[in-house]
Amino acid sequence: MAGPVRDQRVAVGGAADAPGSGGAQRPGEEGGWRGFAQEQLQARHGPVRAALLTAVGWAVWHAPLFVILATFRGFRPAVLPGFFLGMVAGAVVLAFVYNAAGGGVAAAACWHVAYNLSSASAAASGTVAAVSTAVVMLWAVALLVMAWRAARRGAPWPLLAGRRRAGSEPLTLVS
Repeated sequence: MAGPVRDQRVAVGGAADAPGSGGAQRPGEEGGWRGFAQEQLQARHGPVRAALLTAVGWAVWHAPLFVILATFRGFRPAVLPGFFLGMVAGAVVLAFVYNAAGGGVAAAACWHVAYNLSSASAAASGTVAAVSTAVVMLWAVALLVMAWRAARRGAPWPLLAGRRRAGSEPLTLVS
């Protein structure tokens, strides 16, 4: 389990990387969202609520990009609900990737970079971006269905990939 010194360092790293600071993936973004926010919220609220709460903050954090980046400014208002639904799906998948890697920020960051390249780069437009986004949304739905089924049975949430709180039972859908 992370100690307070690591948590503070990760939080500062994530907060220091403001939207528009450059690059397809700003260093520290996943350290802040998954390594700090997901980890802390998950300990209090369970992994699903943590992913959903993280998604809200993550969406607000991305909002300035609609003013900063020309590609985001080009979105029609009708596209915005889909963009934010995609962010929720991404937060669910990233929570899974982070937990499957045993709390691995690097795994989450690598997945995020790969997703950005397949959905939000000049090389990925039109069909490629649409398919990439649809796959992530379907993956998130599958993860949520698995979580719901596990919770109904009283089983540990399988998406945590065996991660446990120090000295406790495996985390379930809602702690």
